[in-house]
Amino acid sequence: MKRIFGHAACILLVSCCVLQAQAQHALTEADLALLKGVADARISPNGALVAYTRTTTDYTRNTVSSEVVVVNTITGQASHAFPGSQPQWSPNGRYLAFRGESPTQDQEGLWVYDLAAAGPRFLTPIETTDTWLGAGALRNYAWSPDSASIAFAGANPPLPPPESDVRSISRLIYKTRTGFSTGRQTHIWIVPASGGVPKILTPGLTDEHSLAWSPDGRRIAFISNHSTDPDSNYNNHVFVAEVPSGVTTQLTRTTGTEFRPAFSPDGSWIAYLGWSREQNTRDSPAEDTQLWIVPATGGSRAPGLDGAGGAPRKLSTSLDRRITEIAWNPDGHSIYCLAGDRGTVEIFRISTDRGLVENITSGNNTVRSFSFDSRGARMVWVQTEITQPPEVFIGGADGRGGRMLTHENQPFTHAAAAQNAEPFWFDSFDGTRVQGWVMKPLGAGVAQNNQKYPTVLEVHGGPHGMFGFAYSDRFQLLAAQGYAVVYINPRGSAGYGQKFSDGSLMNWGGGDYKDQMAGLDYAIAHNSWIDRDKLAVIGGS
Repeated sequence: MKRIFGHAACILLVSCCVLQAQAQHALTEADLALLKGVADARISPNGALVAYTRTTTDYTRNTVSSEVVVVNTITGQASHAFPGSQPQWSPNGRYLAFRGESPTQDQEGLWVYDLAAAGPRFLTPIETTDTWLGAGALRNYAWSPDSASIAFAGANPPLPPPESDVRSISRLIYKTRTGFSTGRQTHIWIVPASGGVPKILTPGLTDEHSLAWSPDGRRIAFISNHSTDPDSNYNNHVFVAEVPSGVTTQLTRTTGTEFRPAFSPDGSWIAYLGWSREQNTRDSPAEDTQLWIVPATGGSRAPGLDGAGGAPRKLSTSLDRRITEIAWNPDGHSIYCLAGDRGTVEIFRISTDRGLVENITSGNNTVRSFSFDSRGARMVWVQTEITQPPEVFIGGADGRGGRMLTHENQPFTHAAAAQNAEPFWFDSFDGTRVQGWVMKPLGAGVAQNNQKYPTVLEVHGGPHGMFGFAYSDRFQLLAAQGYAVVYINPRGSAGYGQKFSDGSLMNWGGGDYKDQMAGLDYAIAHNSWIDRDKLAVIGGS
């Protein structure tokens, strides 16, 4: 009976797959209206609910809208949905803060949703500035540990309009990427969660951002550049301000740059991301961001990043990868982080005593954010694969028992067929091992013998970006239109270690270009269906 039942189940499964395949069609631009963006997954302190941002594009109106969605962690059923983005649970679990348009629809601000009262209320507008703070900087916000206040990074009030079109330029960085800078600084502000006028914590002529509360609520860590000419360098360091006095202490004085501080659960340490080199760009440096910790009472005043005592200590020595996001394990004995690894983006756990590294997630996929409940028992994360747009997943903090919690993109995947891609490795012109992928045109697997297909070579930007195991509507649209897609991570790409990331230094467009050409030649030589006379190249940055 077991064999008969198993065989019947197999037939049923195959039949269902055939029916689903028959129902699908080749992806078109019209199908993209069904595609949902999923991001910012945050689990409630008690582990019962998850809030995340759902993004929808209206192509007829040329608009993008975002909603905060709250779902049950057991059933996945939504209980709340309202306009906004970037949700954050209050530590007591009763409130959900989020960003959204002010009631007058002319300015972004902070809202607070009282789940018991079942309604949102506008808390405060947040002034913004077009001044770019650099790669890795966050204009974020955070709840105080007692759930009574919210700190946020916001700009100074607007300056009065100039009386003349004549501009007096006194700073090196006087432009944004799209025009003249407003010259307004970003500071740390605190507003009561019950409502009121925000009070500035860090006034002055410098930018402060990327904030984090201490567990006792008495201090706020942030990132700032207090050098005499901050436009000429990227010397961001970790500072701590006392609440409410604003008395500020600089904790790191390194030759590198610091990002994204995070207090340990007991408040004795601050973890952060950082570089060890002196940087000459704030856009896309070659150095891979690493994980460091420093005593919350202050580090060494001397330059340098290694050493005992109060000096910052590098924890990620054994993880030769570019780390992009960190969070303390609630037990305080380890730190979780996101890092790219050969086309995947995975969650790693690094112990704070010896720096031991463990993989928490694995597989051919890309993880984009994660969070824990207050006990550190459950974890949620956003995950995508080549044929699967992003969804929220939930599992144990050890990565076990992971399952898809949301199905926002099920209507899209049921309607439009997706094409997988095969990874390959090749030896480049100088013997360097390089990774790439080949995505066949949709339906090429059942094509007639000797049929040839035009092929597009995709080039990523950065130059320290990374292609990999993630859904790309651009790639899928090309495959649906009968094109093969070849994409390669040439030297300079993240995800392969510091030596590889440095591969395009002082030679951008040199060795990396040769990697692209060698990879395309390899793909042509090993895929006889590629039409070598119909090749194109596109890219983005």
